[in-house]
Amino acid sequence: MQLKAYLPVAESFGFTQALRAATSGRAFPQCVFDHWEELGGDPLDPKSRAGELAEAIRKRKGLKPGIPSLDNFSRERCPSCSLSPCPLPQPTAPAPPATLPS
Repeated sequence: MQLKAYLPVAESFGFTQALRAATSGRAFPQCVFDHWEELGGDPLDPKSRAGELAEAIRKRKGLKPGIPSLDNFSRERCPSCSLSPCPLPQPTAPAPPATLPS
């Protein structure tokens, strides 16, 4: 028997294991990319499907909950690590040379 279905990538994690377990190892999927489809909803709204998906992805990646506001980002990047803001300790300006009393 063959079954063709469209499965969103975000919902495919663990699908192979679940299918094999449910069929005692007799079924196995062959996943092939078919097309892109826009996910409706606002990812900034935690009650929308897009918002739930964004939160699930952030949790899976170990990121803080909630999409950060644009105020958390800066146009300037650290030249040594390319992050903004740079998490590395920044060097302080050297002290002016000491002058000897005359």
